[in-house]
Amino acid sequence: MGSRQRPNETRRPRRSKRELTLELLDEAPNGWETTMVYPLPQNPSYELLEAARRNVLDFLDFNSGLSSMSKEEIAKTLRAGLEKLIEIAILIQNAPREKLNDMGPVDDPEIPF
Repeated sequence: MGSRQRPNETRRPRRSKRELTLELLDEAPNGWETTMVYPLPQNPSYELLEAARRNVLDFLDFNSGLSSMSKEEIAKTLRAGLEKLIEIAILIQNAPREKLNDMGPVDDPEIPF
């Protein structure tokens, strides 16, 4: 038989198996919500991580100003944002970057940008 929900039990929303991509962010009406819902891919690009970082900072900024939430709800929401930001900060250190100059991509690993 199928699983039954107990009367006092609430169901958690299912996390999508789809991973965060730049295309998904471009299509999304709300970048920070999309960034918080979708998991990062195993080897995200620097560009994706930068976009995700900006979105998480927007998420933290928006949610830290909500006075309609209880202190506990604010703490839980901000904690989720900070955890995502930490994940991004760790991954961004080793993410491949496309180096650019005036002429386009640069393949020289000695260029410090």
